[in-house]
Amino acid sequence: MKTILLVVIILFCTRVQSQEAKNEISLRELQELALDNNYGLRAEKSELKRTELSVKKAFTFPRTEIYEEYDENDLAPNGIPNHKLGIHQDLEFPTVYSRRKRVNLKKKDLQFEHLRFETASLMEKITQQYYYIAYLENRKTVLGMLDSLYADFSRSARNKNDSTNIKDLEIATVLAKYRKISTDYISVNNELEMAYEEMHSLIQHDTTFHISAKALKKVDFSEEDTLSSPGIRLYQSRKRLSEEKLKLEKHILLPAFGADYFIASNRGLNSYLHGYHFGIKLPLLYFGDKAEIAAKKMEVETASYEQKNYEIRLISKRKQLQATVDRFKIQLAYYESEGISLADQIIEMARRSYKQGNIDFFQYAKSLEDAQDFRLDYLEVLYEYNKAAIGLNYLIL
Repeated sequence: MKTILLVVIILFCTRVQSQEAKNEISLRELQELALDNNYGLRAEKSELKRTELSVKKAFTFPRTEIYEEYDENDLAPNGIPNHKLGIHQDLEFPTVYSRRKRVNLKKKDLQFEHLRFETASLMEKITQQYYYIAYLENRKTVLGMLDSLYADFSRSARNKNDSTNIKDLEIATVLAKYRKISTDYISVNNELEMAYEEMHSLIQHDTTFHISAKALKKVDFSEEDTLSSPGIRLYQSRKRLSEEKLKLEKHILLPAFGADYFIASNRGLNSYLHGYHFGIKLPLLYFGDKAEIAAKKMEVETASYEQKNYEIRLISKRKQLQATVDRFKIQLAYYESEGISLADQIIEMARRSYKQGNIDFFQYAKSLEDAQDFRLDYLEVLYEYNKAAIGLNYLIL
């Protein structure tokens, strides 16, 4: 039975490794798939192109009016009414067009920052999901090995007829542990299925892929300036846009212009009469414009408050994530320096003692379970550390 049990463990590990080799994909490959296929990013890129095209709309002028006019009161020197053919054009104050262009440029800049923000947010989600799946794959491997081990023993235990209390207690204990481990193993498989489905929803590509358990590693994090994060840049861009809108609204109050040019003639004239009309449009009744300027000022103030609120919350989040990283770094240092090697030693010593007959299966299984529980604790610590480190790398609310 000892040989069979050891073979079962070896075969299980080999089968898991062969399955992992199928359609393995890296984090970079997943991110590239998402950049090319995610419809949310496609929509953001399309919107950016629209705002780029809209910049030229700043120099949109009112339609030119071409008109024909006949007025019996409008008499030529020969006393005959004139027929007029003229052209009319309205123009805003010249600086209005340049200010409107600046507003459109700020809209383009805002959309660019929004695209950067959404891209960074998606990359963070994919990275978090990638390491989460790798973590679950490792849990699946550990629990699968224990599940196979206890399943084989439970089958043998049910066929034994030993009436001693100790044996009965040991068998009952092993069977109870088998049911728990089996439940945990089924649960982690369900979690993996949901995790892969979530990853598919992020990359939005129908490729079949597998994330290896070996992909789980300690994530490095960078200590970048908080104020350079995509979220801060997005709020800064919103504030700049609101400021430009306020300046445009003030320039709209400047005088506008209107100009006419026409030619006139009648059947008694041998040549054309020429004329022009030039006018200035003044905002004498500007109550609505004044209210609009006040509203734009409030928009600037609102944007400033929103930016400050985001900065404070982001700095707080950074401190919390840094504290989390520091806390788990200490635990990881223990596991990496001696904890994992101790677990490996326990497994090796248990296998040798069991093979030599120095311990029974119950003791052997208990030693393996203790060592694997140690590994599961390590995986949990590594996962929590990575989650915080990834959060620091992207730093998005």
